[in-house]
Amino acid sequence: KGQALNLIASSELLERLARDRADLIESMRQRIAGDLLEVCGGPYHEGEDALLPVESQLANLKRGLAVARELLGQDIKVFARKRFAAHPQLPSFLTSFGINRAVALTFDEAVLPTHRSPVINWPAPDGKQIEAFARTPYAADQAQTFFHLAHYLHKSIMQDQSATLALLHGAAPAG
Repeated sequence: KGQALNLIASSELLERLARDRADLIESMRQRIAGDLLEVCGGPYHEGEDALLPVESQLANLKRGLAVARELLGQDIKVFARKRFAAHPQLPSFLTSFGINRAVALTFDEAVLPTHRSPVINWPAPDGKQIEAFARTPYAADQAQTFFHLAHYLHKSIMQDQSATLALLHGAAPAG
């Protein structure tokens, strides 16, 4: 519909889409070229990376970035994953692959610290840091989100340098 959006997908999912729906991947490439789509990702497979050895984590990230580049015709610029697997070394890993932005949100049952700012600097023990979007999105498929929209907007205007609202579109249609 001509609206810009961000899509969070692992490279394994993108590979499956390319195999099953090549037309959809081509449409994604066109939207990326027109600055209407940003694919956020990084890992090839969304497993329990934080529990794996460093070599496995780096191999998963390296393979994921290579597959995404091949399928989308462009490098991933923003690291994101749907399942929680953050650990203190992640900013160092990402900067070594040239990624300096991330989505620091959880879309599963994991819990992260609450931040008042929509964007934070996430430091690693070695001093490297990345910018991470940390504003919890509101569910677009719930009527309550739009009922309280004025309150959410007021809160953002009062607390943020620039007002920031994020909507999360899931499987259900938006309200």
